[in-house]
Order: sequence, then C-alpha cells, then structure tokens
Amino acid sequence: MMGGNIMSELLNNRAYRQKVLKELITDLHKGKSVEEVKSRFAKLIEGIAR
Repeated sequence: MMGGNIMSELLNNRAYRQKVLKELITDLHKGKSVEEVKSRFAKLIEGIAR
C-alpha cells in the first residue's frame, strides 16, 4: 500500500497535468498553432508510461 505522501504527490501531479492540458487546449482554441504548444505538451507527458 502506498504511503500518504506518495499518494498525495501522485494526485497533485495528476491535477497539475490536467490543469496544464486544459490550458493547452484553451490556447489551441484561441488560435495558437500546434507547433506553439507542442513542446509544452511533450514536456507535460514526459515520463508518463502506461
């Protein structure tokens, strides 16, 4: 079983990723190009393995 700190950190990371993803989608919706948001998206998903 995970310790409380690890679980809390995972939840915070998930919330952070969701927030940034929402910002990226909003930026695209407002007219930014895919190229403008691509590097930020790549950094966001770095290290996520499923």
